[in-house]
Amino acid sequence: MNENRIALVTGAAGGIGQAVCNALAEQGLQVVLADLDITAVQAVMATLPGHGHRAASVDISNITSVEQLFASLRDDGVRLSVLVNTAAISPVGEGGAVIDVKGTTPELWDKVFAVNAFGTYAICRAFVMQVDQDTQHGRIVNFASTGAQLGGYRSCTAYVASKAAVIAFTKALAREMAPMKITANVVSPGLIDTPMLRTRLAPEDDHKSVGLVPLARVGLPEEVAAAVTYLVGPLASYVTGSTVDVNGGYYMV
Repeated sequence: MNENRIALVTGAAGGIGQAVCNALAEQGLQVVLADLDITAVQAVMATLPGHGHRAASVDISNITSVEQLFASLRDDGVRLSVLVNTAAISPVGEGGAVIDVKGTTPELWDKVFAVNAFGTYAICRAFVMQVDQDTQHGRIVNFASTGAQLGGYRSCTAYVASKAAVIAFTKALAREMAPMKITANVVSPGLIDTPMLRTRLAPEDDHKSVGLVPLARVGLPEEVAAAVTYLVGPLASYVTGSTVDVNGGYYMV
């Protein structure tokens, strides 16, 4: 099924994004790696197995940038069947402190929502506009966070709210895309060993933060990527509108 399938991954230069790109490439998909930093995604692309991958620069918070990316792919004859949105920002205060609502300026709120919520919408909308009834095994995977399900802990209010919006948006999108047999799901990571986490938590302090995690450790990006691989694969064709938690049991529905 994966032969000639092409996946667009946003945030491809990030810790989870890199792991997702590698996992999809190992499954035989061609990957379009998209991020603000073209040099960074080119470096990631060079490490992927397989062939036919390409790197692209995009600012998902800018609708013109998103439209230009999809126009370029269309002009090159690229037909996407998979979209994975890992791109996100999560601002922190001095020394990695959580920014509370009093410290969240309207400008900061708008910036976080522009990337995390609007960016997810903009990329999904562009993807949906280029698919049709002939799209085989269409898949959309958006990213939330355990913080959105638990109310924060290590994340600012703007981040938590924006990721909650992603969950609701994806449910609505799943209903809209169901007649085309295109699924839309969310992956919601907990404490994962990524650069984003390390802005708040030094490795030597991990033991202070995993007390509420039943599996008692920080997760790996590869473990998150495994959930994405399942959701875009053939055995997930009856899974849509769902949130897949990868959090060591930190949050259980």
